[in-house]
Amino acid sequence: MAQFQSEPILFDVPSGKIKCSVLGKRLPSSRLSVVVPGAAYSSKQPLLYYLTQALLSQGDQVLTIDSLYADDENWLSLPTEEARYRYVLDDAESLFPQIQALSQSGIHTVVARSLGAYSLACALRKDLIHPEKIVWQCPSLHDKWSILKNSKSSSIVIIGKADSRYDHAAPFLPAGSFVAENADHTMEVGDPIQSIDILKRVTEYTVLWLEDTCVDVSQLERNIRLTPEQRLTEHQAALDLCEKLAQAGQRFNEQSQ
Repeated sequence: MAQFQSEPILFDVPSGKIKCSVLGKRLPSSRLSVVVPGAAYSSKQPLLYYLTQALLSQGDQVLTIDSLYADDENWLSLPTEEARYRYVLDDAESLFPQIQALSQSGIHTVVARSLGAYSLACALRKDLIHPEKIVWQCPSLHDKWSILKNSKSSSIVIIGKADSRYDHAAPFLPAGSFVAENADHTMEVGDPIQSIDILKRVTEYTVLWLEDTCVDVSQLERNIRLTPEQRLTEHQAALDLCEKLAQAGQRFNEQSQ
């Protein structure tokens, strides 16, 4: 990750301690955004990494949750899926009030992926955190799918039709959500070039939505209809965007020092 100012922070929760990092320099105009990873998909992996870069380049401080449940032997050893979800719920009800208390001006954006989305949903159900915007990325919400439409926050869902949870999510998708044909839970399609293009489109679309919730949905629909050949011709743009975001992050860091 680009060398932003980083402050480690620990939160006490029922399962132990959750490690986080606060990225970016606190300025009078800074807003706090939060990136919640999946069970094994960290904030340093592409779908979350580039959104973190974008939030930082917009002037936000970003709290990334660094602990992963896939590294927690106690969570892995639980005998049922229900028990694992309960474990996450208990942590969420302790964790998110502590995060909310970090910012006097409140939480601007939460980007929550997969199991991290379930964790956020648990907190929202009890009104423990109040973000202005939510990006639900490939959510795994167990018994809380209706939160996608019932949340008070402005929100979109990023999901692929080949994701095993798509049919659960489909009835609750907020307007303007990003649905990628043939993409699985990792937002990949089996071909590396096409998968890079999806990464580019997801990042670009989400950044536009974060800047202005009146995003052009017709452009999204046009992108989804692109043929593999058309996507191949555009993959260089994906690489260019990723490079520009990284450069923007580096400039932000240099200006903040």
